[in-house]
Amino acid sequence: MKSERIIGRLQNMSATAIQNMIDPFILEKIKRYDPNPLFKAYSIGHEGVSTGNAIGIGKVALRWFESAINKIVEKIKLGTKFFKGHVFGTNETAGRKPIGEVVAKTTEKINGVTNAIVVAHIDPEHRDETLDVASFEGDVILPDDLANNPVISESDVQEITGITLGNSEKEKPAFSGAVLQGALQMLDTGATGGSRNMDLKDIIKAVQDGKFSPSQIFDAEALRADETVADMIAKQKGNENLFHEKNRLISNHKIEKEAWQKEKDTMLAKINELTPKALMAETTVLKDKIITERGGISDIQKKFIDSRFANFKPSEEAKVKEELNTFLDETLKEFKSQAEIFGYKINEKDGNEKGDGKDKLNEGVGEGKKESEKMETEHGEIDTSLLP
Repeated sequence: MKSERIIGRLQNMSATAIQNMIDPFILEKIKRYDPNPLFKAYSIGHEGVSTGNAIGIGKVALRWFESAINKIVEKIKLGTKFFKGHVFGTNETAGRKPIGEVVAKTTEKINGVTNAIVVAHIDPEHRDETLDVASFEGDVILPDDLANNPVISESDVQEITGITLGNSEKEKPAFSGAVLQGALQMLDTGATGGSRNMDLKDIIKAVQDGKFSPSQIFDAEALRADETVADMIAKQKGNENLFHEKNRLISNHKIEKEAWQKEKDTMLAKINELTPKALMAETTVLKDKIITERGGISDIQKKFIDSRFANFKPSEEAKVKEELNTFLDETLKEFKSQAEIFGYKINEKDGNEKGDGKDKLNEGVGEGKKESEKMETEHGEIDTSLLP
């Protein structure tokens, strides 16, 4: 016969459910020597696979059917002792100090799986300790072939000799779904005996001992109605709103910046387009002014200058006058050169000299001809409009 120790972990069960499991006679008996008894409910096994330690063998994986779980509950006797920790290599209870005893037992479906549930009365000196893992010790017949997760049937469960309690941070449960069921703390009224409701301090301690989360105790509506929770939710929503508002402003700013940049680029393009035109318009006025100030420039020369003026491109506004004078000088030189090619004789009043500004090119030109339209050369009369 081989013995096995199975480890379970605590989960949640209401205090009322735990109290209803305890026989009133047993409860009153306990309260005679422990006015403020602490009861804890443990799942010590359930349908499925366990990985417990078999004495003389080591860790083995076993499959448990519902009938075997029912047998565990049947074999546990009221008054079976709980121990802190276990003695390696044996399941003997002699010489070990108990820290509590079984006061109730049952099987219960949890998420559709049959669990073996026991309620322990924890001795006062151990009630503040973290005891959230339970393992049953006893005699279980194991098959000779332990490969391939052998099945444990009800006939294999022979005897449950004790239950060991421990800390889940130090021990791993054999049944992965064996979890904390709950705790019940009953307090003396200080008067004629009996039990009383737990005060806030006791409730907080019970919740902490049971490692319950707020959502396990209160529903969502109750949590939302709590002022502290409501403030936290409002603050979180406020932060979320600020975050979204910030992103909205950043997005709007980006859109406005892009629109402004686009408008700016359009305006700069128009300015760049209009600036040369405006500058040329001013340059045209300045050109005529300089020609007038210079004097002695004939109409034919002016016409020649105008024919070349489209090629004049000032480098910058500050140098327009200087560059314009250079342009006029070079254009008049070009006029003189081309006039000589055509055989036109420039008198003293033509060119860049001071004079009365009257055109002397029409001497000998017949009446009725407009001034500067005809020009007499050694080769005959030519139309000055043909000059470049």
